[in-house]
Amino acid sequence: MPLSIGDRITIIGRGNREVPAEIVGFRGDRALAMPFGVLDGVGLGARAVVTNTRPVVYPHESWLGRVINALGEEIDRAGAALCRSRRA
Repeated sequence: MPLSIGDRITIIGRGNREVPAEIVGFRGDRALAMPFGVLDGVGLGARAVVTNTRPVVYPHESWLGRVINALGEEIDRAGAALCRSRRA
């Protein structure tokens, strides 16, 4: 399956641990991925699976004054961050 920059993949590590990642470039016939998590248990030869998700997050008014990461997840420990399911 051909990949493009911005495509999302899941890297499968030891113990079937899943690490989401995004394709950020290419070097020869290899894709370069930026992981969205810790790579413990992931090494050369780890399996990567292309996901069908779109890299889209719809902000919510409740995000004002909050600390939210690029995946729309709260990291300020102030409770769950709300997301719109689609553009309003």
